[in-house]
Order: sequence, then C-alpha cells, then structure tokens
Amino acid sequence: MHEAYAKLAAGSEVAVEDRRHFLTLASKVMRQILVDHARAKATAKRSNERQRVTLSEQVEDQPAQPVDLLALEEALRKLTSMDAKKARLVELRFFGGLTEVEAADVLGISRTEASRWWRTTRAWLAQELRDEDPES
Repeated sequence: MHEAYAKLAAGSEVAVEDRRHFLTLASKVMRQILVDHARAKATAKRSNERQRVTLSEQVEDQPAQPVDLLALEEALRKLTSMDAKKARLVELRFFGGLTEVEAADVLGISRTEASRWWRTTRAWLAQELRDEDPES
C-alpha cells in the first residue's frame, strides 16, 4: 500500500477528478506494482516458478485457489482487447479491492449488471488461467 500511495503521490500532475477516477487510478497502480513485483521475483529466481496470490470471493464451497499474477496479467490484456469494461471490473475488484457495488458505481453500471459481468468474467478468467497452468 505504501508503494501504491507513493506512486500515486508522485504522479500528482494527474488531476484526480472524483472518487471514481481515484479508485480507477489506485486499482491500476496496484495492478502495476503487483505485476512488476511478480516479474522481478521471477527474474531473481531465474526459474519458471511464478508468484501466486489468492483471488478473493471464490465460490463459497471451494477453497481459495492461488493465482499466478503473470498469467493473470496476460489474461487481463487479452480480456481488455475483447471487452475493456469487463477488464476494468476485474482490475477494480481484484487489484483495487472494491466491492461489487463500489465497482458498479465506478463503472457507471447497475449492481445487477456488475454481478453478471463478474460471474461470467471470473469463469472466463478461470478457464484462461487453467489453460496457462502447466500443472493442469
């Protein structure tokens, strides 16, 4: 968090328009920091091992599964080219820590639509990440 704040504060030439804009910027910064950290760690190890983190809000009956940040970044880039708003939703929820309601507000969509997008996008991401996992 300190690194995210420092990065946001350093970019003070960017005028934050409102809460939505701030949350969007903060989510992007967290994404960049986590992905950069995962890349640096992977490079330092000089191996194929990647840092894994856990996606929050997994299906209730299933234990939280670790997620490869670099594979997630690749999947998000692919998703962005297909549907940028859904990619922003993932960025806001996963990297920004926003709730479904907060993310819906930032994106200017209904909570119902955000919920539907989140379910379908999580399923798509799960498939993409499974396809990327050499252990599966």
